[in-house]
Amino acid sequence: MPKQQSALRISHNLTLQQKSALVQFHTTNPSLKHEDLANWVKQQYNLLKALDRTIIGKILQDKEKYSIIASQDQSLKCTHFLSHSELNNALANWILQMEHRKIRINEDLIKEKGRQFAQSLSIINPPTFSNGWLQSFNQRHSFREHRIHGESGDAQMTNIDELIIIIKRRIVEYAAQDIYNMDETGLFYNLASDIIISRRQIEGSKKDKTRLIIGFICNADDSDRLPSLFIDHATKPRCFNKKSGAELGFIYLHNQKA
Repeated sequence: MPKQQSALRISHNLTLQQKSALVQFHTTNPSLKHEDLANWVKQQYNLLKALDRTIIGKILQDKEKYSIIASQDQSLKCTHFLSHSELNNALANWILQMEHRKIRINEDLIKEKGRQFAQSLSIINPPTFSNGWLQSFNQRHSFREHRIHGESGDAQMTNIDELIIIIKRRIVEYAAQDIYNMDETGLFYNLASDIIISRRQIEGSKKDKTRLIIGFICNADDSDRLPSLFIDHATKPRCFNKKSGAELGFIYLHNQKA
């Protein structure tokens, strides 16, 4: 790029903060001509070339844009007009309320809430609520992902090698198809995600550990997989509509400790 073109591009590339300073300087010095303002900008920001008078006039003509610049936007080079400001403000306030109440929300929930707000506000041509829209929304309001830490634990691995040897001695006399193993896992269907969207790090809080125990049974050569076993507290949960698990087509047991 020729040196003259490079200097011209650098001189025209003012940030919003610099444009705002130019507007304020002109307000306090209204008698200065555009040429004088261009020289002031050149000296103030060490530009290689003074701005053209037409550019100065354009900035002053749009001075309302630069009267108040948010702190997170001061380094930007141009202004972006925000469409659906009512929707954006409502959604941002809702996220802040969830943050204050320490309720965990994720990206999908923000998108869905945005659709609800758009419908309730009767927004014409609402946003697409895509990943790109969400990224711009988060940047605009200083939201970011945070991972909540707390209540973590490690599996107990003491004497595991000795226990494996004992098990191998017991099953050596059996064929693989006759050796079955059952293991259980907890389905924490009310447990919120550890990753949330907020402006600050949220302290860890007590988790909802309401769970349903599911047992899986299979033989060693994987030739026989038994149906999954479900274990919960209630004898006949309300959602069963007074029917048993067998009547609904699955194996269900109950236990007070689940």
